[in-house]
Amino acid sequence: MVNVRTKLFALYFSIALMAVAFGTGALRSANAAQRGDSPQLTKDEALKLMNEFQRATVAADATALDKLMADDCTFIHGNGLVQSKAVFTGMLSSGRMKVTSWDMKSPNVILFDGGAIVTGESEWDMLPPGGSANANPMVLHLRVSQIWAHTAIGWQLILDQDTSIAQPGGMRPAGSHAAPSGAPKP
Repeated sequence: MVNVRTKLFALYFSIALMAVAFGTGALRSANAAQRGDSPQLTKDEALKLMNEFQRATVAADATALDKLMADDCTFIHGNGLVQSKAVFTGMLSSGRMKVTSWDMKSPNVILFDGGAIVTGESEWDMLPPGGSANANPMVLHLRVSQIWAHTAIGWQLILDQDTSIAQPGGMRPAGSHAAPSGAPKP
């Protein structure tokens, strides 16, 4: 019984410490925002950045993506594949991954001191990896979360995480009922 009490005490103590640390950090962030120490995005600016990122991804514009993505940006696809900025932009510019359209529906912006989180439902049309330009695009239904932060060179994407939304029949080529053979692969 003593062992269980000791473990419970340790758990409650850890939770209390996290609450104090979080509260102190939140107060520092609130005070910094009041002083104007941290640059701040507006909701419209965050949506503009998201749209620029979508356009650059569809265009496979490595130069624009390089400016929009932090060097240590992480891209997590709906199938769980994790890519660095270099791998993501390399796959786009090499044609190994071709996004033909990207439509974000009803985006929501959550502002925080020094950045923003943009979330929403999204549809990606992309050619299957290794597929020809004449292949039917795969339609991916996703929930997207992007975190934008102020870095030394301006506002940049630091994380894009997509979660697949289950669809009847799963992911499938446009105009087809057959499941595709793949999604982005390294």
